[in-house]
Amino acid sequence: MKSKTKLTLAILASLILPLTVLASTGTIDSTNKYAWGSNTGYVNFNPTNGNVEVTSSGLTGDIWSDTYGWINLDPTDAGVTNDGNGNLGGYAWGQNTGYISFSGVTINTSTGIFQGTATGTIVGTINFNCSNCEVLTTWAPTPTPTPTPSSGGGGGGGGGTITAPTITNVALATTTPTSAVVTWMTNYESTSEVDYGTTTAYGLSTTSPAQIYNHSLELSNLSPGTTYHFIVKGTTNYGSSVVSTDYYFTAGSAFSLVSTVPTPTPTQVSNPSASSTVVNASLAFPVPAPLSLINENGTFYLIQNGQLRGITSPGILYSYGFAFSDATPATPADLALPYGSLLLPNSGALVKSQQDKTVYLVSDGQRYGFTSSKVFLGLGFKFSSVLLVTNPELQALPLGADISNASAAHMDGLNIITAGTIYWVFGGVRCPYPSLAIYNSWNLHNDFSKVVPANAADLSLPAGSPVTARVVE
Repeated sequence: MKSKTKLTLAILASLILPLTVLASTGTIDSTNKYAWGSNTGYVNFNPTNGNVEVTSSGLTGDIWSDTYGWINLDPTDAGVTNDGNGNLGGYAWGQNTGYISFSGVTINTSTGIFQGTATGTIVGTINFNCSNCEVLTTWAPTPTPTPTPSSGGGGGGGGGTITAPTITNVALATTTPTSAVVTWMTNYESTSEVDYGTTTAYGLSTTSPAQIYNHSLELSNLSPGTTYHFIVKGTTNYGSSVVSTDYYFTAGSAFSLVSTVPTPTPTQVSNPSASSTVVNASLAFPVPAPLSLINENGTFYLIQNGQLRGITSPGILYSYGFAFSDATPATPADLALPYGSLLLPNSGALVKSQQDKTVYLVSDGQRYGFTSSKVFLGLGFKFSSVLLVTNPELQALPLGADISNASAAHMDGLNIITAGTIYWVFGGVRCPYPSLAIYNSWNLHNDFSKVVPANAADLSLPAGSPVTARVVE
């Protein structure tokens, strides 16, 4: 039986709160019920026997994808949440999809229409804003009185203090060489403003007078490759204002992740025998062997070291940074190659199987469990990044010692980020990706969901030479 924790909490609340402040329970419209994803196809939020409900604490029930089947909105170890103002979060889960993050989805509290995108490692992006899809709910948030300032004075009248709104979840939604979209949230409805420029003096500004909770403004006419600083601001309809701290990004860079510290130049290792500073040869990134992903009438193989290696699950394929769409048709020469062993999960992947639900990190041909979720989360990992793989291939990996230290350096195969630069931990050194093209040659294209923050131990690792492109034939 599915967990109904969120509904239980709502019922308990009804026993102690006046009826007028109860959050309503909404359903999904019988017609306007479809989201869309290029991998999932249409996703039905009101399927027969899905029993989807929307409350001020979250979503419950099951949705249906023609590609992947049932997806549970309230699995026992996760669940899609609602902050009461239509800002969704948390994770759905499906046997064939793994975890799907709803942190990019909101419900318009005036219209009941879902907006934004949900994302997952396997499903990619599920879009609620496409021209031929719409998900509509009858849910509406519990009305909250708008605070008004006290007139004060007169007869010792007192009067409450009006608190300023808070700014959270500042992020870059999209970037192009000449533009960027900044998003953020406030706990009260407020106006939107971004001050930006090439220094912390800013000098440029874009605004919107609309009083809203979820903010989004585009910065245009940027110079590619130029670093821009920005702050976000808001003013409520009763006059209180708030300003964020300074953030920065680089226009047109895939690694222009919002940060508050400058990006350092990757460390170089001095070679005393040379007249200039060079990377120590022992830390040089190795020349990768060519790979090929082929499709033989729906059966996929990775050609590795001259052998055909079968792929038993999407999760294993994704762990190598490939999608099925990357495959090329098999040629007679390909099929004449000898068969090797089945492909095992790749280094740097977080994996589990239906039979073994323990989450493991794969590194250098071994699998490592975690002593607790605190250690897992402390190392910057997300449960949404866990890939579902076939059990025989998982068990074929030797079992290493459990990971117990949340402050330890990240293991080989992982991508880490510090101050806007992404490194691949490889052979005990950290090698920087010099470009988006090279990052994409090793990873699912433009997917940074599994990049984790570097910790102090990572920063003590020696810096190797830049990663070179993977050769795919």
